[in-house]
Amino acid sequence: MIHKNGVTKERILDEAEALFAKSGYHAVSVREITTSA
Repeated sequence: MIHKNGVTKERILDEAEALFAKSGYHAVSVREITTSA
């Protein structure tokens, strides 16, 4: 899943940050993050 250049990791982290900002930490699931990324 993680590419050698770390692109996938960065996409996941960026999407998590956006979802946390929108909905709050406790309202976001890992599934939501990975589906959105």
